[in-house]
Amino acid sequence: MRPLGTRAGLAAGVLASLVGCAGPVEEPPALAELEEVTLSGEQLYLNCESCHALTTGASHRVGPNLGGIADQPAASREGYAYSPALQQSGLTWNEGTLAAFIMESGRLVPGTWMVYHNHLTPEESRRLAQYVLRAGQGADAGAAWVDPQ
Repeated sequence: MRPLGTRAGLAAGVLASLVGCAGPVEEPPALAELEEVTLSGEQLYLNCESCHALTTGASHRVGPNLGGIADQPAASREGYAYSPALQQSGLTWNEGTLAAFIMESGRLVPGTWMVYHNHLTPEESRRLAQYVLRAGQGADAGAAWVDPQ
């Protein structure tokens, strides 16, 4: 083995001392030790608002405006082009149908155009459905509504 030159030896010594100064490296907490966070329906809706408005009478976005859909037939908003599958689904929006649609839209309505990858649990989907149905009941209801977690 060839001996290190002065510069290489100096660099190796500095590096070794720096590594030693850092002290022991702590491992991150195990997944089971992390605190569970419960998101409100309003917080969960933040992922939806780029495609859906909640204010009654607001313009449609990529998806239809969801303001005031409680107890309304699916695919009934004027001015939005719904999939034939959703138009023929016979669904009425309530907590159960909306939560099921959020969980697995393609399974509930095969052929729907609402395609996204759901990362929510059934409980989160329920909280989101509750929020959408209640917050969308009036022009300012979303801002005033408190999630009942």
